[in-house]
Amino acid sequence: MNSLKKLWQHRFFVSVSLSDTGAVRGTHIRAFWVATVIVVFLASFASLALIGDLGRARLAATVSGNT
Repeated sequence: MNSLKKLWQHRFFVSVSLSDTGAVRGTHIRAFWVATVIVVFLASFASLALIGDLGRARLAATVSGNT
């Protein structure tokens, strides 16, 4: 349990180098937020895939006359 809490609180360092000014910017992001963004992205992708399949099925049923 303690190791899971420690894993969620782990921080990643993300840095960006700006080409115009040559400045380097960086920030720390917790693993919890990285995992949350990944889960939301995958859920959205799965939802859009299912909605697209449903639309194709309705279109195929309408074209074939199987309403």
